[in-house]
Amino acid sequence: MCVTYVAQGGAYVAIACDIAAGILSGRAAVQAAAKKAAQEAAEVAAKEAAKRVAKEAAEQAWKAIPKAEKAIVDKVLKGKLPREAFDKLSESTKKAVIERMKQTAQNPSGAMKDAATKLNQARVDYLEGRLANPPGGIGNF
Repeated sequence: MCVTYVAQGGAYVAIACDIAAGILSGRAAVQAAAKKAAQEAAEVAAKEAAKRVAKEAAEQAWKAIPKAEKAIVDKVLKGKLPREAFDKLSESTKKAVIERMKQTAQNPSGAMKDAATKLNQARVDYLEGRLANPPGGIGNF
C-alpha cells in the first residue's frame, strides 16, 4: 500500500506507487497466463501419450493375429472373399483389425497421407457394414 504525503515531490511518490501496483498486477497476470499455458501443455502431452499408447496397443493386437486370418482380411478388403468371411472371424480378431485400421486412418504415414486416411476409414466402414463394396486401393482416393 502506498501512502502519499503532501509535501514537495509528493506527486512523484504517488506515481511510483501506481507503477509498483501496475507491476505487481502485471506479474500476477503473467503468472496466471504461465500456469494456464503449463496446464494446456500438460493436457496436450497427455492426449499425445494416450494416442501413442492406443496406436501401440492396436499394433500389438494386429501382430498377434495369425497369418491365415490376416490373409482372410486382405482377401475380404480386396473383394476376393465376401464380407461374411470377416464376420466369421473371432470377435477379438475383428476388433483388432478394425482398431488397427482406425489408428492407421488417424495416424497415416507416407506421401499420400490424406488418401491413406480416407482408404483406411473406408475399410473400417466396409468391415463394419456401412459400405456395400470394398473400397479398393489407395488409387481410389
